[in-house]
Amino acid sequence: MNKSFRVPSADRPEIGKKLFLIRLTMESDHIRMLIVRILIIIREAFSMQLYMALSRTFHAQKNRFRPGMAQIGLSSGQPKILEYLSPGNCSMQKDIAAALDIEPATVSQILNNMVQSGLIRRPSAEARKRAE
Repeated sequence: MNKSFRVPSADRPEIGKKLFLIRLTMESDHIRMLIVRILIIIREAFSMQLYMALSRTFHAQKNRFRPGMAQIGLSSGQPKILEYLSPGNCSMQKDIAAALDIEPATVSQILNNMVQSGLIRRPSAEARKRAE
């Protein structure tokens, strides 16, 4: 007994049309996938160009401002903290770290250096107890 199968498209034209639409859909899905892959490649290339442009801009800005910061006695990280504290608010170290997205240990070191250089001052222990 022959157990081969075939779609009787010649006998039933509506099945032939459905098969044609299925093939067309599969081809268009394949084309869509190729277009998506091409767009991903383009996006990655654009993202890399954007990343490189941002990186060059960051380094140019850093190279331009760091010498001036050193002349007035500021190290990296200190201007950001000074700007945060400049409205006159008294903030706790953990709040500064959270607001500026800096590790608490790094904030502690920067604040200690700023206290030593006289840029900021810590409130007395009594004032800190009231704040907590």
